[in-house]
Amino acid sequence: MKPVLALTLAGFLAACSDEAKVPQPSETAADAIASEATPTAQASAAVTSIPMALQGRWGLVPADCTSTRGDAKGLMIVGPTDLRFYESVGKLRSGVSSGANSLRGTFDYMGEGMEWSRDVVLSAAPDGQSLDFQDSGADAPPSRRTYQRCP
Repeated sequence: MKPVLALTLAGFLAACSDEAKVPQPSETAADAIASEATPTAQASAAVTSIPMALQGRWGLVPADCTSTRGDAKGLMIVGPTDLRFYESVGKLRSGVSSGANSLRGTFDYMGEGMEWSRDVVLSAAPDGQSLDFQDSGADAPPSRRTYQRCP
């Protein structure tokens, strides 16, 4: 019985050592992953302005577009590099991705004597008449807001 036990243990140890071997990724796959993480690859996707399809005057409610008293608190004016609200302005610091109808970036805001930053995602509907706005960061509203293009 001892020879059978010794062979069983030897087989068990051999099986364990095979399980411990982890296949190594090929150099080609590792090189591809490394090249995606390089600053050069990231810099090519840098966004410095807001797409034209997103620019213009946008209101949360129709009255935001027509107020003549300066009380349009839901009006957002999207310019080439900034977002203007009732009492604040957000300047595009860096964009991380963009399409013809969308932008994801970091904006530095100033307003009412304060400064803050938020990550923002803007996405216009294919017909260009509505704009989804989602921001995240300290004290950001928890939900997405949908604006309508002002006439």
